[in-house]
Amino acid sequence: MSHQIQPYNRGQALGQRRAPSNFSASPRCPMCSSTDVRAFSAIYGFGTTNYLTSRGLFVSHAFQRTKRQTVLAANCRPPRKFPWWPAIVLLLIAGASHMAESILPRIFDLLEQGVYWMLWIALGLGMLAAVENHAFYPSRMAAWGRKLLCQRCGTSFDSLA
Repeated sequence: MSHQIQPYNRGQALGQRRAPSNFSASPRCPMCSSTDVRAFSAIYGFGTTNYLTSRGLFVSHAFQRTKRQTVLAANCRPPRKFPWWPAIVLLLIAGASHMAESILPRIFDLLEQGVYWMLWIALGLGMLAAVENHAFYPSRMAAWGRKLLCQRCGTSFDSLA
């Protein structure tokens, strides 16, 4: 019996991971069959530059961030998340209105109804943002990661198609 350590080939033991049958090493454009294709993420990354400049007359006391993009990079940008700020702004306005209503004498009945509707709208916008950002945004981001653009004819297509 030998006590030598045998090399462990993980790929052989667990089964080789194979690429899907419709996947090729160099993807081709479905319109012109060109292999000159680039991913949307690469186009966006190479076409976007962020600058950090200092602002000030004699002493640089503030910094300014600027973002410059090519038109192609702006068109290939990743999907955006649904904003939370409308719901938060409406909640703040409704809270301030409710506080003003409780401090001031009850002169306006419309203010109370307005606060009621603002709270419901804020709740709806918050729920919309939560569902959109946690349920649909990851799939949109994954689809954007698979998008390719043909440099020859300008066709955008999915890499798995």
